Amino acid sequence: MKKNYNYYKNICNLINKNYILLLCNFNNIKNIILKYLKKNINCKFLHCNNIFIYKYFNIKIKQNINIVILKYNDIKFENILKEIYYYLNISPIYYIKKNLILNNLPLNILNLSKINLISKLIEIIKNNLLNFIKILKKI
Repeated sequence: MKKNYNYYKNICNLINKNYILLLCNFNNIKNIILKYLKKNINCKFLHCNNIFIYKYFNIKIKQNINIVILKYNDIKFENILKEIYYYLNISPIYYIKKNLILNNLPLNILNLSKINLISKLIEIIKNNLLNFIKILKKI
């Protein structure tokens, strides 16, 4: 139990220090490709089945996932996402930054930019506001 809690605290500390977490499902990916990515991309890969992390970020995933930890830098981040998508042909399930959690990132190799992320963020905020207004109307 203590080991899981320490793992959770370390992840929370990384997020507070301007790191980004990408939650991906690497179950069908060969280890050779992952080793190649670890060498060529400056990031860390962790296997996670920790309940604390799922509860903290309010993530509803029943399967084991892998976490890709990246230091946040706009240009590098975009390139790393492109490489992960190119080599593994998967997109992250969740994108977690300090105060932001995005589900189902809009990944398009040709058109990955801040505009996509911002539009996705606006869409999420809009949906949350509409849900909040519906709840207020019921009261």
